[in-house]
Amino acid sequence: MIYEGNCRLGDLFQSRRERGRDGLPVLSVTMDDGLVVRSDLDRKQDTNLLPEEHLVVKAGDIAYNMMRMWQGAFGLSDKEGLVSPAYAVLKPTKSVDSKYAAYLFKTPKLLYLFRAYSYGLTDDRLRLYPKDFSRIPVNVPPKSVQSRIATGLEHWERAINVIDDLIRTTETQRKHFTRRLLLQLDRLPGFSDKWNEVSIKDLGHVTSGGTPETDDASFWNGDIPWATPSDISAVLGRYIYNTERRLTADGLAASSAKVMPPGTLLVCTRATICELAISKVPMATNQGFKSLTPTSSYAADFLYHLFRFYKKEFVRRACGSTFLELSKRDFERMRFPVPKIEEQLAIAGALNTFDDQIVALRKQRAQISLELDGLLNMLGMPA
Repeated sequence: MIYEGNCRLGDLFQSRRERGRDGLPVLSVTMDDGLVVRSDLDRKQDTNLLPEEHLVVKAGDIAYNMMRMWQGAFGLSDKEGLVSPAYAVLKPTKSVDSKYAAYLFKTPKLLYLFRAYSYGLTDDRLRLYPKDFSRIPVNVPPKSVQSRIATGLEHWERAINVIDDLIRTTETQRKHFTRRLLLQLDRLPGFSDKWNEVSIKDLGHVTSGGTPETDDASFWNGDIPWATPSDISAVLGRYIYNTERRLTADGLAASSAKVMPPGTLLVCTRATICELAISKVPMATNQGFKSLTPTSSYAADFLYHLFRFYKKEFVRRACGSTFLELSKRDFERMRFPVPKIEEQLAIAGALNTFDDQIVALRKQRAQISLELDGLLNMLGMPA
């Protein structure tokens, strides 16, 4: 790949090698959050280095981990501080807006170039030294344009942060109300009947799954949705409508998998214990599930919230040395307090409201993130 820019990174940044001094906070580069105060990290990282053995980073500088720059391990500093001498510190010239550069460095094109200009025989030995960083070609607009672009991109990121805060708040509220309602600490208006303890076996019909031979092409790419734990993990919300792989009628007949009706709770009982979703179409599963088709006395949506609330109990009953697994016998014997169907539906309706809000927010976030990624990919393009 040959890439010619209108300048090189050495025209935009100079290497800062200023020795540290007492009184400055020690900062660390993280993959997700950029440059952060080391003492704020969940995983504490003590240093045996004296202040003067560190490097100084100033507001507007960019510090990067030479071994991980090709993976995006860098951060824009908003304060003066100390960083490890294993980092490179970049001092901006008058030709660059550091905020714009920080966005530019996140683009696939620049990450590719960071790797291409790094030295090392294997990935874990790759290092991007400042002299090689300075040789990397880039296309950048005038600084005034850079600043306008960076301001616009900051608005997009702030919108994502606001949505993240809303998601966290809604999830906290959902957990609070779930606990209050399912432990009967609060009752919805109009309900006072006693809840009865019921085993899963008495809630409906429990079905195990199965997998046909994977190398027989006649068993696959049919019309029968066939769920795996990966499909459940990919579900946004509580309902599953489709699966990555599908069985043919021959594939279904050649395995222990069974097609279950819509409204069945697909409950993972191997490895990712109690990850679950409700099928909206007829569907089969692999052997990593125990699926429950409720009788008319029990609401699938209520049981979804009930099982999710008691996830730790499912995990506690699972066993296995290689990976945890919950047997059909132990699954069916589990017992839970359950109200009458009318109260089940009322509770499910209340909790579904929170879930639906979270799903809507996540979809909104995904769309904004997609648009932001599109804008980022345009950075560095020739005018």
